[in-house]
Amino acid sequence: MPGEVCKKLGRISGAAIDRLLRNEKQKYRIKGTSGTKPHIKSFVPVMSHFECKEYRVGLGK
Repeated sequence: MPGEVCKKLGRISGAAIDRLLRNEKQKYRIKGTSGTKPHIKSFVPVMSHFECKEYRVGLGK
């Protein structure tokens, strides 16, 4: 029996596995949550290329 299962798994495509496991995957999916907390985003400095103060190779003049 394990040999049969291995042969069948070797022949099935990734898309077919996804279709067969769709319901199981939905059970474990987390909905409505973001990966980054909003308050954490405020601590990460973001600069555009216009705000760059340094001049070296790759940064302007």
